[in-house]
Amino acid sequence: MEKNRFEFEKWFASDNLQIASLAMQYQWKAILSGNQAFFTEDELWEKENRNRIVISGLILAVRQNPDLLPQALDILKKKLNNNKKLPTFVWPELINGASFLLKEEEHKKMILDFVMLQNFNQDELPDVVGSLLICLDKMPLWYNFAVTCINHVSSNREIALLLLGFLQRNRKLEDPSHKLLLSCVEKISAEDAPELIDCLLKTPCPNRYDVALSLFKHHFEKKDLELRIKAICNVFQNEGNLMLQQKLLTGLFFFFTHYEGEIDAKYTYLLIDGAKKFLIKHWADNCYYLGKFWYKFHDAPEFFMILRSALSNDTNLVLKSNWGSCTPLARLKSPLHMLSYIQIFNNTDFCILLLRAVAQGSIENKNLASKILVQNDHNLQCDGDVDTYLPILQSIFNYEHPMSYEVKKFGSAILNSLIEFGSVSNISELYDFVQCYNLDVPAFKERYAQELEELLAKRLYEREVLDFLLH
Repeated sequence: MEKNRFEFEKWFASDNLQIASLAMQYQWKAILSGNQAFFTEDELWEKENRNRIVISGLILAVRQNPDLLPQALDILKKKLNNNKKLPTFVWPELINGASFLLKEEEHKKMILDFVMLQNFNQDELPDVVGSLLICLDKMPLWYNFAVTCINHVSSNREIALLLLGFLQRNRKLEDPSHKLLLSCVEKISAEDAPELIDCLLKTPCPNRYDVALSLFKHHFEKKDLELRIKAICNVFQNEGNLMLQQKLLTGLFFFFTHYEGEIDAKYTYLLIDGAKKFLIKHWADNCYYLGKFWYKFHDAPEFFMILRSALSNDTNLVLKSNWGSCTPLARLKSPLHMLSYIQIFNNTDFCILLLRAVAQGSIENKNLASKILVQNDHNLQCDGDVDTYLPILQSIFNYEHPMSYEVKKFGSAILNSLIEFGSVSNISELYDFVQCYNLDVPAFKERYAQELEELLAKRLYEREVLDFLLH
């Protein structure tokens, strides 16, 4: 394969970002090292509309040879000194590069000092703050600068959206990011606080409680209609006189079940939510009354979702098998038995949960989940974004090796239904996933035959290019 300016122009424009970035790295390395390059600095910057490949190539060149960092920073400084504004994407790439790609503290500090000298406008700050939030736990040196940047964000709504985005992507809080979020409590409006608290409580780390509690205290609001049930449900929040607690809950179930008037469903949800931990812990004493109560409200899926949340995660739900000695009249031997009475054929979330039970559950739960899926696998209508569910399916498939026949069979059926009734935005990723686990998903070939043919042809060409660039 010939190496010339024309070929590099083609590689810069490649849809394969690895090819584009490596080609850009190749040219930057030549410039920074004083070797002969096919392009000048200005010509490379003209490619800045190509998905950040200019700066990512520069960072890759520095990562490969950190001694080139001073020359790279001189290029950026010279551009700024000539009153040429750097593209907004440069700063997040520099922040990420210093935090995750460079190893030496000296090199990290050089980028930190350079970035801290800049004055960012309101268009640039969201991207900069978003990167700082992600990088802070990896490189705590960014803390003071992150506080300064957040203080300059003009809109409290924008700050809330940035924090939400960080929590949803990162799913954890170490000490530096925890400290930073605490400093933002007073900047969050009362309107944004509930969503942020909800997101925090779904973030699997101890520090989330501290921030959520601070937000709750700062934006506490009373709602009289809810207080009555919530107040009585406070009895079930902690261990007390078990006999009196059980008597009270049985009485509440009896009242709601036999009440002849109209009951707003939201109040039944409040009751289940307030007593959910007690219900889970004392299932055998309550499953009969809960079943009758649930039947009156037409086996509402919301009941199951509330009880499911009391178990912290789905692994706890599918692993536990002994729920106590239940009366033979009880429909609900365990919370998982509720899925026997709920429509699952068009509920992707429930199908995924049942698949997890087949893969990870106790023998009893595995058999129950298999039975439910067998009854429904011929008419599944799962919808949603396939790309969203692939990581979830992957975690289930990787639980045991080799993957069992049942997991592969039901997993293939669920994915096939998702492809048939849902949406697929990344054909390449889906193809790799199906090939990796050798899944039987005929809907993939039926719906995307042309796209698959084009993908395989493209990959053959890209392999030839990568073989050249990597050797």
